[in-house]
Amino acid sequence: MFGSIRSTGRSVVEGHGVVKADDTYFLTASNVLAPASVASLRAALRRLDAFTRIDQVITFRLSPLLPEDFSIDLFTPYRPVGLVWAGGELVVECQIEASPRTSEEEVERAVEAAATRLDGAAGDIEWYVTRSGSGGTFTTWLPWRGQTVGELIEVGERARAIVAAILAGDLDASNVAALIRTGAPEILLGEYEGQWLAAKSVPYRLDEVPEQLELGKDVAAMANAGGGLLVLGAVTKRRPGGGEEIVKLNGCVSGAVNQREYRHVVSQVIHPPPVGVRIDITPLRDRELILVEVPEQPADFAPFLVDGSTGGKKATGLGFTWPIRSGADTTAPAIQTIHSLRSSWRGVVARRRDG
Repeated sequence: MFGSIRSTGRSVVEGHGVVKADDTYFLTASNVLAPASVASLRAALRRLDAFTRIDQVITFRLSPLLPEDFSIDLFTPYRPVGLVWAGGELVVECQIEASPRTSEEEVERAVEAAATRLDGAAGDIEWYVTRSGSGGTFTTWLPWRGQTVGELIEVGERARAIVAAILAGDLDASNVAALIRTGAPEILLGEYEGQWLAAKSVPYRLDEVPEQLELGKDVAAMANAGGGLLVLGAVTKRRPGGGEEIVKLNGCVSGAVNQREYRHVVSQVIHPPPVGVRIDITPLRDRELILVEVPEQPADFAPFLVDGSTGGKKATGLGFTWPIRSGADTTAPAIQTIHSLRSSWRGVVARRRDG
């Protein structure tokens, strides 16, 4: 509970340690302010407004752990996401970097896209953008009831990460995977399944052989396509214009996926086993989002084949499957194509032998 906030050179927040202040600019170590409830901070700020009879504009910046005798100056490190109290409202302010050639309208579109992605997880989000020099800020009004300062800041950091990724250019498997791992899985919302992205609403049931082959087929298809991502716990919806759009992150039941079992199946059913396949589990509220990342493979390893084939829900150990990614679909070459490749290979062998 905040007892007082005094805008003097040194401000004490009861129960939460020491906050350094410079006029109306507050800087505190992350571990000091983050555990506080937003409700108690708002109450303390309202009392400050009532005491001074002035609608204060106060900026809170969170910094790494700082020594007792630190002071605020231009070189003080702080996180790019903070809080601003103005007009009786507590908002989250995110500082962003952008090329000088990036217009305010482009930043606004990126922020709007981030807000749309986060609406489902964070409630209704309002925002505005201020563009300046090589960067700028965007400010968001986030639902705060029952939240701590740290939780509010975390949503702001996710929004900032998504905005930065959108402004940087086309999203690819690598930066989408990085955003998911760092706690911004909402980047997936609005994305369509494609050459490097596939989604399933439920995990594979690895106690069933057909499901083992299905996992192998999906991983091998990504390996044959130059790499990509499989996301488990994401719901898609077919759009009238074509394509499957990721519209919801429902996650998987916690503990439903055993990373070791997944890696074992991938190594057993795919020949040659693709290298560097990574399986990550990301917390998603009270559930888990599963990310299977297949990196680009050495060219001389291809093609990646699955030992066995499936027909409906049945599996057979006869033959093999050569899965390839065609846009958002996983297919297999026609038998004529395989025969043609075999004939070409025989011609190469013959020329080498005769030469």
